[in-house]
Amino acid sequence: MDAIPSPKSDPHTPIILLTGARPRANTDARIAGQLMRPARADDLYRLLEHALEIEPRQAPRIRTRLSARYLRRDGPTHSYIQSLSTSGCRLRTPSPLEVDRIETLRIAIPTYGLIEVRARCIWTRARVAGFEFISLDAESRKAVTTYVNQQLALGHGETRAPSAA
Repeated sequence: MDAIPSPKSDPHTPIILLTGARPRANTDARIAGQLMRPARADDLYRLLEHALEIEPRQAPRIRTRLSARYLRRDGPTHSYIQSLSTSGCRLRTPSPLEVDRIETLRIAIPTYGLIEVRARCIWTRARVAGFEFISLDAESRKAVTTYVNQQLALGHGETRAPSAA
């Protein structure tokens, strides 16, 4: 870490750490993520994408690992939410999904329970898909908002690199 410029001299360059040991808590806001070696390509890609995205989001997003299921004709498929906001989520899937497909997602929100939401797949890469919520009832929206705000207060938010504009 001593070879990396100080936050004062280079406050906007995101940093991704590949470590040989369990990642430690770090207070440098430029650290976009830490992975233990050997790092899986999809985990590294996710961190790079997170560190380099510059387009604004509709709502603050948190990193998470919430249990989720999406309902299909052949039965529910278990998955998990990698990140969540009041407007959508990033879902890890056992198999690739189709863009524009509408799914019913059941998400386990801590201290609340299950919510059910209709969501449209807006992007997909391998076995990760981005969903935009298209119907979220008032009670479920309140549960998601409360959970997201609590996690943001704990510092679990996903931040983006500053815009070049």
